[in-house]
Amino acid sequence: MRVLDFVRSAFLCDHYVMKKVSCPWCDPYLPSGHIPRWWRMILSPVDRMASRIDRFLNNHFPRFFAFSNAKLSSGFFTVLLFTGLLREHRLDDDREDIFNRTMVLVCAAHTRGWPVFSLDFLGKPTNFFSVKLKNGKKFIFEALPLVPIGAVLNINFDDKSVFKKFLKAHGFPYAPGGLFYTERAAIRFTARCGYPLVVKPHSGSLSQHVVCDIKDDAALRHAIRIVQMVSSEFIVERHIPGDVYRVTVVGGRCACCLRERPNVTGDGIRTIEALVREKNAALSRAPAKKKNATLHEINLDAHADEMLATQRLSRISVLPAGKKAYCHDKLILAAGADTYDTTDAMHLENRELFLRLAKILEAPVVGFDVICRDIAQPFSSQTCAIIEANSLPYIDIHHYPAHGAPRDVAGWIWDEWEKGAAAFMAWNKKTPLT
Repeated sequence: MRVLDFVRSAFLCDHYVMKKVSCPWCDPYLPSGHIPRWWRMILSPVDRMASRIDRFLNNHFPRFFAFSNAKLSSGFFTVLLFTGLLREHRLDDDREDIFNRTMVLVCAAHTRGWPVFSLDFLGKPTNFFSVKLKNGKKFIFEALPLVPIGAVLNINFDDKSVFKKFLKAHGFPYAPGGLFYTERAAIRFTARCGYPLVVKPHSGSLSQHVVCDIKDDAALRHAIRIVQMVSSEFIVERHIPGDVYRVTVVGGRCACCLRERPNVTGDGIRTIEALVREKNAALSRAPAKKKNATLHEINLDAHADEMLATQRLSRISVLPAGKKAYCHDKLILAAGADTYDTTDAMHLENRELFLRLAKILEAPVVGFDVICRDIAQPFSSQTCAIIEANSLPYIDIHHYPAHGAPRDVAGWIWDEWEKGAAAFMAWNKKTPLT
């Protein structure tokens, strides 16, 4: 097992080294990427070296690597549990300090009669869990149970630059761009690619320190300074216009949803502030910092005021009937973004493309972020790009859409797990079962 994964989960969180300060480029989340620079300088090269060693062993000695990784994983957790540094706590269906990505899996497991436990390190929750099966055995997993702990993906598609090269090599739609270390190299790239551009950290999620629609050199330099607050390596890529969709593939099944920036729609009578208050009153919405929730309230703060001002609006503006006002510039659920289930609307050609891509990646579960004008039209007839892939996607986005039918992705995952999905068959029962 990559012990570094557990270190990140147990230590690189707001309980330990994260600065508890606000950051406009992380808003509305706490700045999880703002770990001390000295720590990043130590961890980053170690992490890269460990990844290279893992991939070398996996490519050249797969059987030995699978066996040793499984034994190390099992032994590592056994020691921590025996010493009491790691403790199991049975999860109810509404535990508040666990993200909904896992809680939907907990609920689905409970319907099958399987109790699920969180693995808490020194009293603090980690991203690791265990499920007790009816035969008395226990299975330990990280966030989602379809990828064995310690497994190294044949293609590291969580790495944004690696995934971009893979898409290009295999003829899938992608946003032209690359990985950069210096401002000078990024500026040279614009001579070939042109504007508008997007700048984002090499690693990370939740749109933290991502700057979009950059239109000139001055804005690009400013965006690079923003991204280098959290990452010395950064991605510069062409800005693709369109809507942002999340497509999650589990086995041979797809779920798709459209994400829309936090907004309210006018009725010609009430102010924006009143419309936001009504939208926040919905039982499905929770405060931004609440973990076991998917949809969140819109927070009318200084950031929202600035966003409204760019639309020549304010909190007391009365919107005409049917007109939308946007309260945040990012597609972040914690900021109050809306989600629309578009699974049935997705064009068959697009669906087959995602299934084929997941199969080539050998990913039993994967979440793709894609930008296009209309998911109901084939990608071959429009400008579009697959932006990122995630091996541990937030599947609860499909369970609790703001509009449309829910999709039981957690149930799909356990279905694949029960029947012996390809990932488990390939590992030949070498997962950490105790």
